[in-house]
Amino acid sequence: MPGTSTVNPLLSNTTWPTAESLTTTALQHACSLYPLVLSQVQNNKSTSSRKRKFESSGDQTSSKLSLSKLDQMRYVDIPEVLRSRKQDTGRAWLEKSEVEVLVEWKLAHGKYRPTLPALVASNPADLVKDTTQTAFTHYDSSDSRLSTHKRSIELLSSLKGIGPATAALLLSVHDQVTAPFFSDELFRWVCCDGDWKASIKYNKKEYEILWDEVDKLRVKLDKSGEITTAVDLEKAAWVYGKVGIGEVEIDKSVSQGTEVALSALREEKATKRPGSELQEAEADMPPYPRKRVRDQAAAVGSAEPERQRTRAQRLKRRGG
Repeated sequence: MPGTSTVNPLLSNTTWPTAESLTTTALQHACSLYPLVLSQVQNNKSTSSRKRKFESSGDQTSSKLSLSKLDQMRYVDIPEVLRSRKQDTGRAWLEKSEVEVLVEWKLAHGKYRPTLPALVASNPADLVKDTTQTAFTHYDSSDSRLSTHKRSIELLSSLKGIGPATAALLLSVHDQVTAPFFSDELFRWVCCDGDWKASIKYNKKEYEILWDEVDKLRVKLDKSGEITTAVDLEKAAWVYGKVGIGEVEIDKSVSQGTEVALSALREEKATKRPGSELQEAEADMPPYPRKRVRDQAAAVGSAEPERQRTRAQRLKRRGG
């Protein structure tokens, strides 16, 4: 949690891209760091402390799930179940147990609220199924998600313990491409210029602002030829946010992330002028990782990275 980890002194000179300046390469780089940041956050959490918290709230089931398992259920398992239900019956819905798991994921990823699990658990199972089915059906009733998501959020928020932020989470597992989860990190990055301490009211008006900003960002990045999902942006924001508040150190994960970004650029080298790959990779990354880009390129066994480094040096000498 914020304030419990020693802040990496190198972070004071690290500038992550703003949402407005984000490029596809920078987004891929951030998403490549997500598993490593998740691992650090999981290691930072005391298992015994989390267990005591959940025992005090009366939840004896979800406390057995690790953060990585919760991630698997939130991003893969439950969305796949929803797609299967929609394909088999023409309708999608969430079971009460699935909503409880998603709430557990939300609390594990962000601020813990000890009374929330019990409040969500107080909803009758049939009501949860009927409400989520009605909300998802309404959401899918028009190709314009802009016109249907507001009512869907209202319907989901009628359940006990489900406010706009958690309702957005439920909608996000139904539509991972378009519907953004109202997370602290995503809102502060996209709507507050990366002010990680900005206050959030968690109301419907703020979610509308977040929806519009995420939609504009997705449209801008989609012009690069690759589909950008709301989940991609959510994960990138989470990485930036955890580093921004000093909860994790980026030092251990930078080399692997920059290698992924460089590999993606090398695949595109045929369409770019010679010598541009390394320069563009550096331009898309924070000041500290730029050195790691050069070190990583020099360490690769093939001759290609060395040629890129030499070209970059020649361009520098020419003032290019």
